[in-house]
Amino acid sequence: MNGLQDALNGTVSQAVIAAMRWSTPWWWVCTALALTTLALINVLPWRVPPAKEAEYGIWEVLKIALRRVAVYALVALVLIFWPGMYFATVAALGNAPGQGHVWFVDYVSRQAWRWGWLLPAGMLLGWTARVASARYLTPQMSRLVQRLVVRQEDHKQSDIRNEVGRLKARDFDPRRHRRDGQVFIGLDNGGKPMFLSGETFRATHMQIVGPTRFGKGVVLGVMLEQAIEQGHSVVYIDPKADAFIPYIMAEACERAGQRFIYIDLGNEDTRWAPFEGGAPRDRRSRLCACFGLNNTGDGSDFYKSRERAILDTIMPRSGTSIAGLRAALEQRGDDGKPLKESASRLYDNLVEFGMLPSLNPKKGGGNKIGEALKAGATIYVRGSLDDPTIRRATQAFVTEVIQEARRLAPERTRQLTLAIDELKFMISQEVSDALATIAGFKVNMVLLHQSIHDLRSPEDRTLNVQAIESGVLVNCQVKLLYRASDPETAEWASLLSGTKIVRVTKSASVEYNRFGGEAYTPKRMLSDLEVPVISPNEMLSLSPRVGVLYAPERLAEVVYTCFVKADTSRVLYRKPVAKAAEENATDAAA
Repeated sequence: MNGLQDALNGTVSQAVIAAMRWSTPWWWVCTALALTTLALINVLPWRVPPAKEAEYGIWEVLKIALRRVAVYALVALVLIFWPGMYFATVAALGNAPGQGHVWFVDYVSRQAWRWGWLLPAGMLLGWTARVASARYLTPQMSRLVQRLVVRQEDHKQSDIRNEVGRLKARDFDPRRHRRDGQVFIGLDNGGKPMFLSGETFRATHMQIVGPTRFGKGVVLGVMLEQAIEQGHSVVYIDPKADAFIPYIMAEACERAGQRFIYIDLGNEDTRWAPFEGGAPRDRRSRLCACFGLNNTGDGSDFYKSRERAILDTIMPRSGTSIAGLRAALEQRGDDGKPLKESASRLYDNLVEFGMLPSLNPKKGGGNKIGEALKAGATIYVRGSLDDPTIRRATQAFVTEVIQEARRLAPERTRQLTLAIDELKFMISQEVSDALATIAGFKVNMVLLHQSIHDLRSPEDRTLNVQAIESGVLVNCQVKLLYRASDPETAEWASLLSGTKIVRVTKSASVEYNRFGGEAYTPKRMLSDLEVPVISPNEMLSLSPRVGVLYAPERLAEVVYTCFVKADTSRVLYRKPVAKAAEENATDAAA
C-alpha cells in the first residue's frame, strides 16, 4: 500500500514539475496574450444579436470567436491552472511547514516578480493598439476599401489635380497618316488618325485657338501642306513671322508644281501696292478702311465725309498709287489751298505708307494678288505686330485677297484656303462679313487667335465686338482649341462641347467612432448628372500640342497634333536681278 502511495506521489510530483516548468514563462505569455486580445477587441458581445445578423460580416463573427477563445483561456489559466497546481503540490509535498504550501507560494511569488509585468503590458498594448486602430487604421482601411469597390457609377467628377499632366503630347510623323480626299489633323486617345473630309474642309471655315507655343502653328503647318498637295491655292497671313511654316509651304509647292510667292511687308525686296489691285470700288473701299475714313457714328464723321469726297475727286486722274494720291493732294483746289489741308487724315496716312519701300513698287511692278489667284499660286505674307503701319497694310492685304477671290471666282480654277494668324490684330469688318459669304466663292478660311477675349477686345476699337464675335463663332463650324489661357475661354470651350448624362455618387455617409476615427458606411446615393463632354478643368490643363477638335456631326474629342519637318535651309525668295547687281557693285566699291 505504501509502495502504491509512493508511486502516485512520484507521478504527481513529476506532473507538477513539468507544469511549473511550462508556466515559466508560457503561462504569463498566454495570459498576457488573452488580456491583449480582450483589450483590443473588447469583452462584448459574445454572440451575434438576432436583429443585426444581416449587418454582421466575417470580421465581426471572427472577433466574437476570438473573444470567446480569450475568455475561455483566461478561465482555464486563472481559475483552473493555479488552483489545480496548488492542490497537486500540497498533495505531492505535503502541507507540513516548509513543504507544499510554502514552496508553492514562494515559487509563484518569484515567477510573478519576474514575469508579472507581462499582464499589465499586454493589457496596455491591446488598449493602445485598439485606440490606434480605431483612430488611424480604420480610416485608412475604409479609404482602401472605397478604392477597391466595384462601383455602379460610370464617371468621376473632374478634379484639376488629376487633370494636370494627364494628357501628354505625343510624337509622330503626320505625313505617315495622309489619306486621299481627307485632311489629317492628329491622333485620338487610342492612337487612331483623325481626319476632316475634304468636302468639310473646303466648305467650312476653321477656328484655331490657343496660347503662344501650344500648337496652333504646328497643326496649321500640317493642314496647309495637305491643302497645297490637294490642289488648293493657299494664302497665309503671318503677322508674327513663323519660323517653319513658310518653308513647309515652299516645299509643298515644289512637290505639287505650284508657284510660291513670299512677301515680307517690311522688306523692300518683296513689294506690293496696297491700293492698285482690283476693281476701282474695291480700291476705294480698302483706302477708306485702312485710313479710317469710314463713318463711326461720332462727331468726326463730317470731316471724314469731306475727305472721302476729295478722294473721289482725285482718284479718276491720279490713280490709286500712294505716290499719285500724295501728289494729287499737294495740288491746290478751287479755293487756292492745297487739298491736303482739307484731307489731312488721308494725306498723313499716305505719307506714312510712302515711307515703306515695300508698299511702293515701281509703276506696274510689285506682286499682283489677282494674277496670283488666277494662276493658282500660294502666297506667304509676313507682317509685323510692332509696326502700326505694316499692321494696317497687312489688314489691307487681307481685304484685297477677299475682294479679289470674290471678284475672280469664275476665273479661278483652284480652291483658296486663306489662313489668318493673330486674329486679334487682323480682324476687320471685311473679314467678319466675308465669313458669312465667301465660302460660296471657293474660299475657306482658317482663323487663329489666343483666347475668346481676342474677339471681344480687338485692336480696332471701332468694330462692333458683339457682331464680330458672333460672326466668327457661328461661321467657323470647325474648331480646334488648345489649352485655355483663362477661365472664360475654358468655360466657353466646355459649353461648346455639349453635355452628357453620367451616373455619379451624389452622397456618401461616414461615421465617427469613440476615438475620433472616421470611416465610410456602406450606404451611398447615386444620381444621374448632366456634365460637359469636355470639362473646364481639362481645357485649363491640356499639354502643348494637345487640343480638342469640334466638327460638324461628331462629338468634341481630344486630338494629339505633331509638327512636320521643315527644311529651313531652303531659299524662300530671290532678290530682283537689278537689286542684287546694285548690292554687288556697292560691295565691290567698298
